[in-house]
Amino acid sequence: MAGALKLFLATLVVAGITAGVAAAGGGGSGKFPLLGPDGNAFCDGSGVLSGQDLGFGFAVINAPSNGTVSATVSAKALTPNTTYNVLLIQGVADCFTPDTTLTTNGQGNGNAHWSEANTGSGTAFIAVCNGPCGSADSYVTNTYFH
Repeated sequence: MAGALKLFLATLVVAGITAGVAAAGGGGSGKFPLLGPDGNAFCDGSGVLSGQDLGFGFAVINAPSNGTVSATVSAKALTPNTTYNVLLIQGVADCFTPDTTLTTNGQGNGNAHWSEANTGSGTAFIAVCNGPCGSADSYVTNTYFH
């Protein structure tokens, strides 16, 4: 009886983990920390090269059924009174195209929100850069799969 109970609990745990993974990529939004201060990622969305979650804020990415991808960025403790380029990257062809800017206040906090057409790549991530992306004072998120 104890063995059957353990098997049942293990099945519930696996089912819960599987459901959580499916929900994250099933058209719902995803919340990701900004990784920096030297954030860099592969343009194809295959992974982050550098950057740490040190409380630099977060981004929420969503791909609703209306053919767009939207993003909200909430930056924290970045360089005060600085304008950053913000990119919603949906694949290699979209990698170096700034979508909007974000200007931090005296405490280094700032916000941005926008949407763009879904390119069909199935991936998206955020880059927030003061100067060239991938250099110092750059922040990226992990990839959102949609």
